[in-house]
Amino acid sequence: MASTDHEMKMFNLQQQVRQNQGELEEYLKEMNNWEEEVKRKESDVLKQKPNKAMDRSTLRQYSPTKLQNAYQAIKDRGMAVHRASVVYSVPLTTLRDRVDGRIHIDTEEAKLVDHVKMMAAYGYGYSRSETIMMASDFVVYLQKRPKEIPLTNQWYYNFMSRRSEEIKLVKPRALEAFRAKSATKEKVDSYFEELKNVLDKYDLSRKPHCIFNIDEKGFNTEHKPSDVVGDKKSTIQSVTSGRSQTVTVIAGGNAIGTHIPPFFVFPGKRMLTELLSGGMLGTDGGVSDSGLSNTELFLRYMQEHFIEYVPSYNADNPILVIYDGHASHVSIGLLEWARGNHIIIQL
Repeated sequence: MASTDHEMKMFNLQQQVRQNQGELEEYLKEMNNWEEEVKRKESDVLKQKPNKAMDRSTLRQYSPTKLQNAYQAIKDRGMAVHRASVVYSVPLTTLRDRVDGRIHIDTEEAKLVDHVKMMAAYGYGYSRSETIMMASDFVVYLQKRPKEIPLTNQWYYNFMSRRSEEIKLVKPRALEAFRAKSATKEKVDSYFEELKNVLDKYDLSRKPHCIFNIDEKGFNTEHKPSDVVGDKKSTIQSVTSGRSQTVTVIAGGNAIGTHIPPFFVFPGKRMLTELLSGGMLGTDGGVSDSGLSNTELFLRYMQEHFIEYVPSYNADNPILVIYDGHASHVSIGLLEWARGNHIIIQL
């Protein structure tokens, strides 16, 4: 009986070995077919560009799908980064950044595209330099690139090529000044309809203390004297400040009249506490080369200054900010921060 049991166990074991061997052979066959397909693709690419690295115009044609496929081939199949770059026609440095985790194309670039489209819907289009600046601020905010090394024109051209199906460079229509300052009925209706939706969704109509308006205003420090009456032979003088400079103030307040202490932007390289001497309690400020506000300063205003003076807030009781300043100062980093802190920014 024992011998019969032993023989049965041996028979079952042999059957299992044969089955495993068959599955292994089938798997190896699939791997060989895959390797041959990869080699064929690599050979085709090399034949098109013999003994020459892939040119930049070809590299700019890759799509997010190709990048994702190359990434999966490296992670799931163990393909070398250089080979995946050639097989899938993806720039080597871009692919290496993706593999090393320095750049997450799928989510971060999508946010850039969504931001550009959102601002375009508001009637504000980014120029090439503004797009580069906006994207550079975003990667600095994500701590993926130092502030001293902004993105380049080459990044811009690659970005526009990758996302050519979603965004494109267009020439804005020329409008006379009085028409540009005016708004169509459709635009006004759309704005207030969106605002009403936000107010209704969070019941903010009954919470005026949670509704804030923020604006910025630049002041010229040069005094332009008015005309005076005098003797025809007299030369009358008036003291002015010399070279003209601009100082910007960012101000805010809520619907019940509570104001946020002012935030000044002075021209210069280094902020001096003496510049705020005589200001009201809570007054703060910063500096820029021109004395005008910018993306970095407005982000600092919101994160370090504004946030100190608003009432308590949470997901059910958010803060609504109606912003009347320059739309380009509303960066992706600011919107990400605001979303995480239950602050709604209405442009």
